[in-house]
Amino acid sequence: MKQYYVVLRSVLRSRPHLRRCLNGCRHCRIFFSTHPRNARRSDLRCPFGCREAHRKRRSTERSVAYYATAEGKVKKKMQNGKRVRGGVRAEANPPVTGALPSPAGMVSYVAMVASLIEGRRVREEDIFQLLLRAMRQHSMARLLASIAERGIEEALEGVDAAGTSILLNGFKRYRCALKLRLRMAPYASLGEDEAAAIITLLRMSNDRSLTILEQARFLEELRQRNAMTVADIAGRLSRSKSWVSMRLGLMAGMSAVVREKLFRGGFPAYPYMYTLRQFMRMNGAGKQDIEDFVVALAGKKLSVREIEQLAHGYFRGPASFREAIRQGHVALALDWFRQVPEDPDGCNEFERVLLKDLEITQKYIQRVMGKSEDRRLQTPAFFAQAHLLTAGILSQARAFFQVMRKLHDRCGQAPSGISPPPGGDGTQPDRASTPDQPQHGRSHHPAKGPEAGPHAPRQDPGGSGSARAALPGM
Repeated sequence: MKQYYVVLRSVLRSRPHLRRCLNGCRHCRIFFSTHPRNARRSDLRCPFGCREAHRKRRSTERSVAYYATAEGKVKKKMQNGKRVRGGVRAEANPPVTGALPSPAGMVSYVAMVASLIEGRRVREEDIFQLLLRAMRQHSMARLLASIAERGIEEALEGVDAAGTSILLNGFKRYRCALKLRLRMAPYASLGEDEAAAIITLLRMSNDRSLTILEQARFLEELRQRNAMTVADIAGRLSRSKSWVSMRLGLMAGMSAVVREKLFRGGFPAYPYMYTLRQFMRMNGAGKQDIEDFVVALAGKKLSVREIEQLAHGYFRGPASFREAIRQGHVALALDWFRQVPEDPDGCNEFERVLLKDLEITQKYIQRVMGKSEDRRLQTPAFFAQAHLLTAGILSQARAFFQVMRKLHDRCGQAPSGISPPPGGDGTQPDRASTPDQPQHGRSHHPAKGPEAGPHAPRQDPGGSGSARAALPGM
C-alpha cells in the first residue's frame, strides 16, 4: 500500500492537472484515479475489488426482489421443476479448472490511467504486451538466479553433425551460463541425424512450446535440406497436412531480408504475424511492399501500437506517406498520428456511430472484393440470390459514391488543426483504380469551360467536386 501511494503522489506532482481526477473509494476509502468525467463524484468505488463486489451485491438484490414478485415466483417454480425432472442440481462450489480468468477490468483501468498520464490513448492490448514483457524479464531473472544457486538442472539439447554440436533447445540457459561465466553445462545429444533430431524436438513442442515461427523454420529445414514431403513430415509428427502446409506457407511468404530481420530480432514477430499478414491477405500487399516496410522500421525499437499505426498508413494511405516511411521519416509519420484525436469524447454519439459504420463498410468492401473471384462459387442457388443482391447494390452505387465524395470533400475542408501527412498533401490515391472503380481527387475531375476539349478526361459516375483532404482515407 505504501508503494502504491508513493507512485500515486509522484504522478500527481508531475501531472498537477490530474489532481481533480483523484477520488476516494466509498467503501474502503482508498484513493485512486478516475476518469475526468467522473471527477468530484462521491459514490464511486475503487477498481481493486470494491467495484466488482458492489456489482455482485446489487445483482443479488435485484434477483431477490424480482423473484419476490408474482411473475418471479412463477418463473422460479418453472426452473425448479426443470431441475427436479432433469435430476441434475448445480453444485454449490463447482470445481475450478484451467487457468484463472484474466483481470480484464483491472487491465482496462490501468489502460485508462495510462492514457491520462501520457495524454494519448493507450489500448488494453498495449498493457497486455507490457505485462508479457515484464513477465519475460522476470522469468529471465528467475532463471538466472536459479542457475546461480543450483546450476543448470535441465540439459541443453542439440545435434552432433560433422563433428560439431549444434544447439537446438536451451538458448536462454546458454545465455545465462555465459553471463555467469560457467565453463561447462549439461548437454544432451538428440542424435547425429539432423532430420531425426528436429523431429524429436518438434514432438516435444507440446510440453516445451515453440513459437509458430520457430516451428515453421524447422519444418522448412526438413523440407529443403532433407527432401521430406509434407505427407512425410505430417506423418512423423502425427499432425495434419494442413498444419504443416500452413507453416511452410508462412515461410514461403517471407523474403530473405524479412527472415533475417525477424530471426535476428530487428523486427518484432508479433506485429508481423498479426498486423502485416492481414494486409497480405486482404489488401494484396506483395513481398516487396512488406520487405520495404520491415526494412524501414527494423531496429527502430517501436511499440506494437506504433507499428500498427504506421502499417495502416503505409498500406492504406497515400503514396506520399509510403515514400516518407521508406526514406526513414518515421518520427515525422508518428508525430502526424499523434495529432489525430483518438479520444472518442471528441465526437458526439451520432458521429461515433457513423465512424464505426464507415470502418465496417471499408472492411466488408475489401472482403467482398476478395471473395467474389473465388472458384468455390459454383451452385445455381448462390448465383440466383447473388444476382438479385448485386443488382440492388449496383443500383445504389452511383448515389453511394456521390455521398462518399461529398463527405470526403466536406471533411477535408473542415478546420482540424492537423497537419497534412508527411510527404504530400494527401491528394494522391493509394493505388491505381480499376477502370470501373470511381476515382476521387482533384486531378480526376474534368476541365470546365473553354479548357475542356475533346481529349478532356471523362468524369466518373460519382464525380462531384474536388477532394482536398488534410487527412487521407485511412
